[in-house]
Amino acid sequence: MKVNAFDKNLGKGYGEFLSLKEIFENSEISKNTDYFMKITGRYYIKNFSKIYEEFEKKKSDIHVYIKNNLTYADSYLFGGSKKFFLNYVVPLASKTNDSNGIFIEHCVAKATLLGINDNLSFNHFSTYPDIHGFYGTNNKKIKNNIFKRIKLFFFGKIKNYLLRHKKY
Repeated sequence: MKVNAFDKNLGKGYGEFLSLKEIFENSEISKNTDYFMKITGRYYIKNFSKIYEEFEKKKSDIHVYIKNNLTYADSYLFGGSKKFFLNYVVPLASKTNDSNGIFIEHCVAKATLLGINDNLSFNHFSTYPDIHGFYGTNNKKIKNNIFKRIKLFFFGKIKNYLLRHKKY
């Protein structure tokens, strides 16, 4: 099946799955690389160097922004080990079907939880991205003001603190 030849009712997330599958099946670079980051192409992340520095420093198997009671992972920016992508993300993303309410964000969240359950190392990014660009769903410009950035900064710090401290 060609990457662009799929039932469009499956949604743009299914197209992302096909792209990831193609990369890991055919890219020579992917064969010689241990860690990957997936970033939505229509976004410019102003603070990407800081996010990438964190990614490089921690080298966790899974780097994801997960939310909504652990049922939704932001798919515009996530990363991890080749093992995470090959054994969890790509197989679960194949189940993406927007018309049935199964979005790639749900599949990446499931991949994250299964990977954690199988003892893959996890890191919830502590730096929230300063995104500029357009949403793929409705082609609207992303509104990102200073108040939102401050809120996300502190929310990220609190969330990481809570995720890293055991209560027992």
